[in-house]
Amino acid sequence: MRTSLGVIATAACLAVPLAGCGSDTDRAHKAVKDFLSGLADGNGGQVCEQLTGDARRQLLEQTGKKSCDSAAKVVRNSLPVGDRAKLRAATVTVQTRKQGDEAVARIEGGDELPLTKVDGDFKIAAYDFRK
Repeated sequence: MRTSLGVIATAACLAVPLAGCGSDTDRAHKAVKDFLSGLADGNGGQVCEQLTGDARRQLLEQTGKKSCDSAAKVVRNSLPVGDRAKLRAATVTVQTRKQGDEAVARIEGGDELPLTKVDGDFKIAAYDFRK
């Protein structure tokens, strides 16, 4: 019995949602939602996984911390409880650029996040963590 590679790839995408499957817009959207919920929860690993190297350095510099875990906790603790809930539930829209290596995410309330592809995954390129 012969099985087409396309059928196998489709089955793999269905079995493991958003693990590299889906459109660029879907992957960028997931990166932003994971970032926002990570900020709300103070989860440094989740936050920094969604950042480029430059944005990670920006986070550490702006918080005065040496690790993502410590920096994410500083950001979380600076947020009122109601704002944490808003981050988790925020509506995010994403627009990818024609070349496909960059995108802009608009977060409910007016913030915009630039994203760029790093090794095939969208990462947040900059964010003002002092807000």
